[in-house]
Amino acid sequence: MACDPGCRYGEGSFQFRLRFALDAVGKLAPGRIETLPWCRNTAPPCTALINPEVAVIVAPPIFAGHETQPEAVFKSGAFLNVISEADIAHENILTDDIPWPELLRGTAWDRPLGVSP
Repeated sequence: MACDPGCRYGEGSFQFRLRFALDAVGKLAPGRIETLPWCRNTAPPCTALINPEVAVIVAPPIFAGHETQPEAVFKSGAFLNVISEADIAHENILTDDIPWPELLRGTAWDRPLGVSP
């Protein structure tokens, strides 16, 4: 994804959940990524960020010799955008579906799990 001059780097921690499932032949089926609920009235584990502005991108693996990927590759996966705990934060994207079969097509993960390649 393009980053304008206003982008910045920072580190912090928060918790999110990845949901995995296997299809009938043992390959990864579509899954889900979701932030945990805000800690307002929820016991841990929960999301407790003072000034979040965090994004999580689930994208296909980068292959050797491909240090960059076009924006379309990032948009093919899942995306979380944790901006604010405020209820008015319509920019928040707190859950998204992960298309594992599409993201992992043609990789070593594109096979039944538990079976040697």
